[in-house]
Amino acid sequence: LYLVPDIRTMLLIAFGTTHSIASLFALIMLSSVILGILCIELYSGRLQDESSRLNFDSFGNAMISLFVVLTGENWNEVFYTAWRSEASWTAPVVIIGWFIFSNYVTLNIFIAVVLG
Repeated sequence: LYLVPDIRTMLLIAFGTTHSIASLFALIMLSSVILGILCIELYSGRLQDESSRLNFDSFGNAMISLFVVLTGENWNEVFYTAWRSEASWTAPVVIIGWFIFSNYVTLNIFIAVVLG
């Protein structure tokens, strides 16, 4: 690292943003747990799709479903399951709200690293 000072500078900046990244990560994890518990209470047993585990019947399935929406990978399956379910109109709104919030926080994590 002493031979290449630019890499050392970039690593020092990246390690300097650890506090910002940790606080945003804690925010997203706390939000996931709270929303997971809320979705279990509201939609447990009401989002039925036999071919998928992306539902809110248990805490593990709720965390997996929220993580799928957070990453944006196949999040529309969770959305359409909520749309076709017996749950009220709030289920798709909650899924879209979580998608927007989690992507906003993820974008802020990247900005915190870049701006350092």
